[in-house]
Amino acid sequence: MSYQQKLKMRMLSFADPGRKCGRLFCGLLLWLLLPLWLTACQPGNGNKARRLAEIASPDASRARLSLFLGLSDPDGPGMRLKMEGLEVLADQVWHAIAPDEIELDSKDIGARQLFLGSCPVPFGDYNRVRFRVTQTALYREDGSYKELSAEPTVVEMGVASSQPLTAGDSRSLFLTWDLAASLEGPERIRPVFTAAAPLRQLPANLVYVACPDIDTIFIVRSDKDWVADSFGLAGQPTYLALDPRTQGERLFILAAREKAIKVVDLASQRVIDVFHIPLVEAADFMTVSPDGTSAYILDAKNSYLSRLDVGTGQLLGRVHLP
Repeated sequence: MSYQQKLKMRMLSFADPGRKCGRLFCGLLLWLLLPLWLTACQPGNGNKARRLAEIASPDASRARLSLFLGLSDPDGPGMRLKMEGLEVLADQVWHAIAPDEIELDSKDIGARQLFLGSCPVPFGDYNRVRFRVTQTALYREDGSYKELSAEPTVVEMGVASSQPLTAGDSRSLFLTWDLAASLEGPERIRPVFTAAAPLRQLPANLVYVACPDIDTIFIVRSDKDWVADSFGLAGQPTYLALDPRTQGERLFILAAREKAIKVVDLASQRVIDVFHIPLVEAADFMTVSPDGTSAYILDAKNSYLSRLDVGTGQLLGRVHLP
């Protein structure tokens, strides 16, 4: 893997919103946290669902929806089930998110979060989730599982605070598996799940992760390594930097494909300003000065370093690197 590929995803920690986070520190923290987070974004036991970075970006006429799963009680009864045909409902039409079979093992999931699937979807208000359970099994004290049922059943649930999707959105839904409620008797499982849209997070103990291949910024809780929210950012977002003048309220994001710096208001998760970078063939790297007034952009192909005023978008200087 090349150096540029390894640097394809960038994040900024907001563990202390008032602190100026050095770029080197942020890069090191990313590589400490990212393996844990990528594990949380995977379905269990080698299923066919793919990593977020391997899923193609939606076209401009569609939005994106990602689904994650966690347990209501990681120490609840041990059970396993196979699910397939994961779909979401909007405007009376069901849309497939992860049609392939996924095996859920509560003992394997534990306190982790699983990534179930992500897909471009039409605009709409997504308010229901369903899938088929094709097999269930109950954990035994000797570590084995007892198969209970192979009869397919449909699990369907409403979404608490439904998730509207409009142009440019990349949002997430979160499923919770209630193990205790799913155990109806000594040898009977009736799977119980709930679904919810994200709750807005307090600006602390958060990690922002850019996924350039799907034009998405994921918001990860650093205390649990769980995705808590997401929003879309067009233009292949790569490098992130906190605006130190706003106490964690704004984020500078390098949109590499558009050769621009986008300013995002984190309270609304919306772009409030865009500065196009002049005279660059490729925007390979960005960092922001400690006072938050200037951005430095590296064009590695032509070996130029540019300095941009992030208040006006004016090019302040440009030097060639030998």
